[in-house]
Amino acid sequence: MAPSSSCSSSSSDSPNTGDRRGIERITGRPLCQDWPAAALAAGSRVTVVRDPAWDGPWRNEFQGTIDDMAAPEPVRSPHARVG
Repeated sequence: MAPSSSCSSSSSDSPNTGDRRGIERITGRPLCQDWPAAALAAGSRVTVVRDPAWDGPWRNEFQGTIDDMAAPEPVRSPHARVG
């Protein structure tokens, strides 16, 4: 998915700068840094759970932390639900 025109790359030297540059090289585009208002904030603790209506890809629940490497972006997948 191409970034929207409101996406801008950040030049800050955060701990994720090297990782972000690597991902940008792989994808061939800058990662969006414009954080959506409705998204969970970076640093939020989350639990990733398996969707009971679909057997994948997560078989077990696990804990995680929302990273600030790039702003969340919609993912297009045939398995994704609307919204």
